Amino acid sequence: MSKDRDEYLDRDRSYSPGRRRRRNNRRFVLFGVILAVMAVGCGVLGYTLAIKYLEKNEPKNNPGQGQVTQVANASQTPAVNNTSTPTPTPSATPTPFIRPGFDDPYLIGFDDFREPFPVRGAYVGHMSKGSSIYDNITWLAGFTELNAVVIDVKDDFGYITYDMDCKAVQDMGLVTPKDGKYYIEDMKGLLEDLHSRGIYCIARVVCFKESYYTDSPIVRLHPDWLLKTKSGELFRDNTVLNGTSKPYAWMNFYNRDALEFIVDVAEQAALDGFDEICFDYMRTPTDVKLSDLDYGTEAESVSYSEQIVKFIRYACNRLKPLGVFVSGSVYGITIDSAIDSANLGQDYKELAGYLDYICPMIYPSHYGTNFGVIENVKEHPYELVAMEVRNSEKKLKAVSESEVRKTASCRPWLQAFGYEYGQIRVQVDACYENGADTWLYWNSGGYYEQEVFLTKEEAAAQAEQQKNE
Repeated sequence: MSKDRDEYLDRDRSYSPGRRRRRNNRRFVLFGVILAVMAVGCGVLGYTLAIKYLEKNEPKNNPGQGQVTQVANASQTPAVNNTSTPTPTPSATPTPFIRPGFDDPYLIGFDDFREPFPVRGAYVGHMSKGSSIYDNITWLAGFTELNAVVIDVKDDFGYITYDMDCKAVQDMGLVTPKDGKYYIEDMKGLLEDLHSRGIYCIARVVCFKESYYTDSPIVRLHPDWLLKTKSGELFRDNTVLNGTSKPYAWMNFYNRDALEFIVDVAEQAALDGFDEICFDYMRTPTDVKLSDLDYGTEAESVSYSEQIVKFIRYACNRLKPLGVFVSGSVYGITIDSAIDSANLGQDYKELAGYLDYICPMIYPSHYGTNFGVIENVKEHPYELVAMEVRNSEKKLKAVSESEVRKTASCRPWLQAFGYEYGQIRVQVDACYENGADTWLYWNSGGYYEQEVFLTKEEAAAQAEQQKNE
């Protein structure tokens, strides 16, 4: 190429040996300049690569914390060099969740942004999309005041009703067989569908009542979780279903592992899309002498009621920060009777100090023939519900206003079985007319007639009337 360039220059100038030598000197100078520039460029490139190599291989720092200097003694506080440039914080860094301990105080630093929902709901059990119960409920939700459903998650048989992504559940094989009538296909899809229809979804989690199956996974794998008699045998109750003996085992609610498992299930239900967790059977068995049961040495210093309150506090500590509401079903009689409350382990006032909704089962069939001033209770469902709702209001006001806790709202369970339509509906009227604007129907079959609900228009007119009164 230099030869071509020389020929080009010679064509523009007459040849002269002197000029030729001067031109060669310029070439040497130009060549030297080029070499110098290349040397400087190589030096800069090498320096840059070295810096990048060091940055790539040095220990990573927490965002904005500078470089941590390693120390020989791990008990000492590491020295921090704040001269380094902070690493930019990612735009979506998840906040680490620290699981609370069982005895931790109640929700320290919890900011509650949850929006209450005026539940007018019904129990639907093992409802799957496309079933007759599903068709009935979604139709009712479209035309009546019904706006919430209670779906079994941990059921009365000790099983989980859908393929839950919970390690403890999977390890024990607790999911109901997919070909069984109690299995719910695609729970997340079902919840999404119900939410699209404006239906609030409550997960029912049966706590301490376990299973009557002798080969139940928990009975086989975790007998230490279960309640024993004083003679050391596995306790089974005297339940009779449809004329057949179904002796259920029960969990020992003083066993921390058992309680942890129950809340693990509830937590996963919350993560899967439920709006609320409702704990049921959070009590002692009722058809046995409690003195015949062995709850362990802790029961000698901590009463049934105190232990169940601790359980509910722990559950609320884990569940409420996930954005769900927490409720609990209790016997209606615990509103009034201190003796029954102590024996069942259901302290109405104390539980209400942690729960968002306390749900007394004000079923006339659960009460004696006469109760209070009411004779022949089963013939007077309106009067019973009205009286118990008023009693609950008085009880809840007794929770100290100085407490950090917010008192639960009363949301009664109402009896939607064994009655004609009118006797079912008057129980809702008793709620509205005595200060409870939220309620749930219970029918174990999960099917309801339109007559036990108001239409949407009737419900709106009633709400407006109550607002103006």
